[in-house]
Amino acid sequence: MAQNFITCQFCETSNETKWKCINCDLILCQECKIKLHTKVKKNENHKVVDLKEFSNLGASETIRDVDLKNIQCTFHTNELCFIYCQDCKVLSCAVCLLESHQNHKLAKIEDVYSIRVKELQEQDNKISQNLPYLEKWGSNLQAIKSDEQTQYNELKQTILKQQSELKERITKKENIITELDKLWIPREKEISKHLQDIKIKGDDLNDKKSKIQEAFQSHNASTIFNTSVQVGTDLPDIPDNLLSKQQIILSQTKDEKIGIDSLVTIPMLKITRTYTPDIPDIYKLKP
Repeated sequence: MAQNFITCQFCETSNETKWKCINCDLILCQECKIKLHTKVKKNENHKVVDLKEFSNLGASETIRDVDLKNIQCTFHTNELCFIYCQDCKVLSCAVCLLESHQNHKLAKIEDVYSIRVKELQEQDNKISQNLPYLEKWGSNLQAIKSDEQTQYNELKQTILKQQSELKERITKKENIITELDKLWIPREKEISKHLQDIKIKGDDLNDKKSKIQEAFQSHNASTIFNTSVQVGTDLPDIPDNLLSKQQIILSQTKDEKIGIDSLVTIPMLKITRTYTPDIPDIYKLKP
């Protein structure tokens, strides 16, 4: 048999509690119930029930058995309440009535008590009807929250992953720009150097040509001799092809998910010379 650890609230010593006084709201042992509690005159009409039965009683069944004649006033400790003030909605004793509730609308405690019990019963029924709905709605909301929390976590992880990939792409794009600069800057310098060389040679040739034209237009024979010396017979070397055109393109890597491009330099081929051989056929031609 399980041991009872509730102490009697009357004698405060025995653990063999078995009874509940509904009016006193006290838990009693067998001895206190028989020898002490029932000997008190004002407790004669109190309702004492078995603890096991009390746990099965509804609130409305227990609240109606209180002692309405021994309600102590909360404002005057030596007085008992005997009337209910409907204007102030409080229980009142004789002193309260004289001090604060004259000309107020009054009612018997028993009558108001019955009304309040009925109101509480109705309210209890409404609560009992609403609680299952709230519990069901709470469960539904909890399920919705759980599902949407999972959805949120998954979307957040996807976004964070895309953000990380985007940062990686941006970093690699910046690196590609650096690589592009490394390819173009030396190339641009090389082309500029050739352009400068061509300009110098072109300016020299134009200067010689101008002097020759002036000599032809002169009617002085000595000018031809002097110009011949100045112009000379040497001309700057004119190469057949200084530089061939090339193209830099972006070539996408195999990692299509990240979509990072790489730089590829492609030379642009062109015909520089043609040859007409005497032999009728050419085969197995190698570059």
